[in-house]
Amino acid sequence: GYQHGQLMAREIESYIDRCAALFNDDDKALDAKGKEACWRSARVTADALFLRGFDQEILTEMKGIADGAAEAGAKIFGRKVELLDIVTANTHVEQGTLRWGALLMTPSGLEGLGLEAPDYAREKQDAGANEHCSAFAATGPATADGKMIIGHVTMWGLALAEQSNVMLDIKPAKGRRVLIQSYPGGIHSGLDWYQNDAGMVLTETTIQQGPFR
Repeated sequence: GYQHGQLMAREIESYIDRCAALFNDDDKALDAKGKEACWRSARVTADALFLRGFDQEILTEMKGIADGAAEAGAKIFGRKVELLDIVTANTHVEQGTLRWGALLMTPSGLEGLGLEAPDYAREKQDAGANEHCSAFAATGPATADGKMIIGHVTMWGLALAEQSNVMLDIKPAKGRRVLIQSYPGGIHSGLDWYQNDAGMVLTETTIQQGPFR
């Protein structure tokens, strides 16, 4: 983590600046003060909901990223980068999901009480086109030579996807060496694929958001 932070200090500054701008809920461009206010709010959410849910190993890595970046001179909004900034950057997608879908689908206790508006009062809304990541994996008789073919399409705004061009080659003290494509300060793959030195590949596909069983 410390090495990651030192090598990517300038890029981490830029990535956090973009994240701060995207936390804005309206379409108006933000000045520095506006972005700082959005970032402060996002830090509170990350602190309250996510920080203490990480395993110690992951928290230690993010602390290393923050310390390495700070040592290399990385600053945001006039101060050195710190742990909570890296946590907030790494939970940017989750925070967006909270606002745009997850909380709307989380039971509140009022379900089933018949409190919905009558039909004539409901607005007709066009759901519009859905954008979801998609992937496929094929091997054995499904491919010409029996070897695996993995494909993935990332549906993500270009403001952050443009910086998801960091290749992390990680060799942990225990476990397998793994290669991932991520973003500055990232602890997971922003573009959703991983490959370890045993040849195992992991990717993901996104289904419609809904209640989970």
